[in-house]
Amino acid sequence: MTEYIADGIYFDLDEAAYHRDLALGSTDLRKLLRSPPDWWWSSPLNPVAPSQEPTASQIFGRAVHKFVLEGRDAFERAYGPTDFSGATKDGKAERAVLADLGKTPLKREDYERILISGQMIRANPHLAEAFANGYPEVSIFWTRPDGTRLKCRFDYLKIRAFSDLKSIRNSRGIDFVEACRRSLADYRYEVQASHYCEGREAMAALLASGRVFGEHDAEWLHRAVSSPEFAAVFVFWQADNSPITWACSLSPGNPILEAGRRDIERAIERYKEFVGRFGLNEPWVLVEPVSELDINDLPAWSQARAA
Repeated sequence: MTEYIADGIYFDLDEAAYHRDLALGSTDLRKLLRSPPDWWWSSPLNPVAPSQEPTASQIFGRAVHKFVLEGRDAFERAYGPTDFSGATKDGKAERAVLADLGKTPLKREDYERILISGQMIRANPHLAEAFANGYPEVSIFWTRPDGTRLKCRFDYLKIRAFSDLKSIRNSRGIDFVEACRRSLADYRYEVQASHYCEGREAMAALLASGRVFGEHDAEWLHRAVSSPEFAAVFVFWQADNSPITWACSLSPGNPILEAGRRDIERAIERYKEFVGRFGLNEPWVLVEPVSELDINDLPAWSQARAA
């Protein structure tokens, strides 16, 4: 099921509604870079798309976001601990109580870990301002002059920055900072940062045309839009073992942002190419001729074995 959301700045948009709109977000762009057919297959356009029900890992991650971005009180209003399996009578009963309270159930061990993790993340003195004096979960929808519709959703929007919380599982047991840097490169977060910068720049025209929705401080928003420069801040936290944190920023002029912008243009061109070839209502497929495989096309270790 798709949904259309008009261009604007949204301070209270439901996350599910945000994802149902077909405007291209940073995850869409990164997937289009890798495989346009996979983008179509996982999109709301596919009538047999994989289930969009959140996984246990996603629920856990959203709960951490709630605590870090909005505080403990907001977290405790939205989530509650459970002690029994949901398949048992006792488990069903405790989940029914939480449902009546409008709370999402979490296993008690996860609930208590989030309490500790959230407190530790917010206690980092270097990150004290990353999630303060701003607004969480702000959504932006805008349209480029060529008609391409885009969207982004800031974890936390500040006057001179936007902060994004990333979880990382350091399965290789390497230095944590190095693991964070590898994660940034592996998941192409420079594309997200550059895309969010474009969304931040689009806010000026949206504000000027009165396209702002949801409760907000109008004076604060004018100050944010008027800020001449702003930075992208990524805050990484370790989801397994100790919930330690590390953060980095990408400021105007950083060549990493320029690389991200180039990839965004490539992703949008690929999107247009596949829309032109297949439309939006038919599956997208790769149409490549059969070609002779060259030994140099193989991974280096395989080339050595073949030689």
